[in-house]
Amino acid sequence: MNYGENVPVPEIRQVHLSLIRTFCFCQKNSKFRNEFGFLGDNSRYFEMVLEDNERLAKKKIGVPGLGKLRSVLGRPESENVVNADGFFHTLQKFYLELWGKSGGKLGLTPHYPCALDILPSTDREYEIVASTLPESLQEADSALMSSSMRIYPAGIASLRLGFFFSTERKFEVRDIISFLWNKRTVIKVDNEELSIDSFSRKCADKAIAGFIGESPPRPDWRDTYSAIDIVDASGLVPFEQGYNEIFLPLLNLDENPEEEEGGVDNLSNRGDVLLPGRKSVVSYLPSARSDCDRRKVRRWLRSLIELFSIQKFLAGSIEAATVYEKFRLNKQNWMGELKRGILPYDIRPLFSLALYTQLHRNSGMIEKKAWRIRYQKMLEKLDQNEEIQEANSKAVAELEKIKSETGRSEEKAGKWVSQLVEILAKFKPT
Repeated sequence: MNYGENVPVPEIRQVHLSLIRTFCFCQKNSKFRNEFGFLGDNSRYFEMVLEDNERLAKKKIGVPGLGKLRSVLGRPESENVVNADGFFHTLQKFYLELWGKSGGKLGLTPHYPCALDILPSTDREYEIVASTLPESLQEADSALMSSSMRIYPAGIASLRLGFFFSTERKFEVRDIISFLWNKRTVIKVDNEELSIDSFSRKCADKAIAGFIGESPPRPDWRDTYSAIDIVDASGLVPFEQGYNEIFLPLLNLDENPEEEEGGVDNLSNRGDVLLPGRKSVVSYLPSARSDCDRRKVRRWLRSLIELFSIQKFLAGSIEAATVYEKFRLNKQNWMGELKRGILPYDIRPLFSLALYTQLHRNSGMIEKKAWRIRYQKMLEKLDQNEEIQEANSKAVAELEKIKSETGRSEEKAGKWVSQLVEILAKFKPT
């Protein structure tokens, strides 16, 4: 890969690299094995995962060959913990209040995952085979890896592969790109050698086999995003000449990046840098007061990318929804359920999907104003085709049609549906 003779080469000495890979682990009618049945039951999922951060861990529900499930706010096996994740604390509070406000009747599929720690763990040995790394990364003084999976009750999982490289020399930008783009590096896990791709596939296969049982479907990979956190470097002063050229290849993660595709507003603040691309986010925070602050930002960025990827996945479900037409054809049966204060099966997913797409537009889980501005800028870049924005508009329009039709058909049911639509529209994370 050739990025031009005049592209300056920054001296990157420490870097965290993350690959976030989303896939579907079950089909609509899949039946979970008994111990994982809560993944298909919204009420049980609330009880097991959202109400008590330690309840799932105490159940000691394990996925064979991978690890044990826990809440995203539960304590991971590793002792290397910054503190509780504010991103998911906010979502937990939001869902619990939403459940209470609706009288326990708006049991939506929550955007709130349980976690599965894979590497490193206490009973597994692993190493990155240095000879399979791109050239300058082979000289790393330290090469570490971690891996975890987040499981969503919407039938989607997100596998995160994290890598840390450190050197006293420098890493070439082209080698960082090659590492993320090609995924050919070999990891030796419990004496078995696997490429990044084959390791990902094996984790997904084991998760699907664990949740569903025999004859699992092949994982349906939808997206792979990357997060690049440059920890220690020189030659990366934000407004320095050549700044865009330095970041352009990293920003696009493409073999032949085009400058017009990579141009973005500089989102620097007090010397730190955040550049969003369509498939990647590059961050460089020399002004971070501590490694703890840096890790908080890195974790928040990964959560944001994961949230976006899953919402993009679900936007297609809204496109395919014909709930209103089904309602018109089967009004009598629906009305009977609505009179009893029960959301019919076909309506429930629409409420859930509308919630996902609203969360995408909401910056309430972000503490600092400066990062809220960056959040909105990132969403503009990630959702350039406005897929999620359009999906949200369609979902809201569909719900308004249902609210209007139920009101005309039956006053009591119409008021109840109207109340739920209003709760969904007004209740946002703050």
